[in-house]
Amino acid sequence: VYRSRVQDIGKTKEELTSAQLLFGLEVTAYPEMAMIEASLKSLDMIYSLYEEYSKDTAEWSGTLFFKDLNVDKLNDGMDELSKKLKKLPKGAQAHGVYGKVQGEFVKFTTTIPLLTQLKSEALRQRHWQKLMVLTGKSFNLDHNTFTLGKLFEMSLGDYTDQVNEIC
Repeated sequence: VYRSRVQDIGKTKEELTSAQLLFGLEVTAYPEMAMIEASLKSLDMIYSLYEEYSKDTAEWSGTLFFKDLNVDKLNDGMDELSKKLKKLPKGAQAHGVYGKVQGEFVKFTTTIPLLTQLKSEALRQRHWQKLMVLTGKSFNLDHNTFTLGKLFEMSLGDYTDQVNEIC
């Protein structure tokens, strides 16, 4: 919506500039327009990266935790996303939404070692019961249906220290 509105304004600016040149008038500068375009471009980059993150986490959510989880794939995916985020221009990093996306990436990345601990054969039903009480979520631990998405719903990143104690 905003992008198309800015494009419309840009076309109007071009028409006005052409008319000013045609009549030999001094061309009006629109520094605000350039700032808005740069800001939208930065926000577009951030949101595109967040969309990629959302797509990846949705894909990972369907992974069977006990059978198919590949922690290295999660680490590699998050490393790649984090690198892309850090490579964004300074203008993009100045936006408040950049910090929010960065925080989301960090939170997810801190849960990956917890997933490794939770996948341990040493973990028993009593450990899982403690985790359910801690997070207020209950679930069926059937190896054929328990997905990574169920663990995402637990928001383990909010309980890192407690999960480490339980495991």
